[in-house]
Amino acid sequence: ERFGLRWPLEPPPSSLDKAIATRHYKDYALPAPAYMAKIPRLHAVTVERDRDGVSRAMPIAFYFKNDRTATWLPALALRAVMDTLDHPRLAQTDGTLHILDAKGADLAIPTDPRGMLRLHFYKPGTQVTPDFEIVPMSAVIASAAKLQSGDVSDPAKLPLNPLELKGKIIVIGGSAAGLVDLKSTPVSPAFPGALLHATAISNIL
Repeated sequence: ERFGLRWPLEPPPSSLDKAIATRHYKDYALPAPAYMAKIPRLHAVTVERDRDGVSRAMPIAFYFKNDRTATWLPALALRAVMDTLDHPRLAQTDGTLHILDAKGADLAIPTDPRGMLRLHFYKPGTQVTPDFEIVPMSAVIASAAKLQSGDVSDPAKLPLNPLELKGKIIVIGGSAAGLVDLKSTPVSPAFPGALLHATAISNIL
């Protein structure tokens, strides 16, 4: 349960199962042990590109199989959304993956023939699309240090008020060119990888 997830349908596989299973993986890289000890569940962060090198869609799940085990790994976006719901479960119809929960939620994720979510990119600064709030890691570290040292008693006076993060999905990532996590997309030739995942999460919600 911590590592993978149970895919909705048992064999015979649907077209979505087949599309995703054609891109199965034989190995994986886990976070450092210090992070692993704090992570309740895992997800995959791989980003795929079209033949021209541009990222226009995101995988929903990854099939991992070797000579010892086989499992499905949810993509970051799928895992993040599932973790906001009450006892989420997956179901699927032709070309659509549904995230259901105990309170009646039904989030539909349309997929292309490859089993990918085609991304709808947002134009910054418009009222009809969300602006992702980008917080520098320095503000997070400075705020944590002030809280731990007791220098500040009012969270509102911190560089980053931790109370403002309540109920939000936080994606942590880098945007510096040297971190090699800038992706070519239809809206930018240097789009931070973390914002690709944030876009997928927002599309699903």
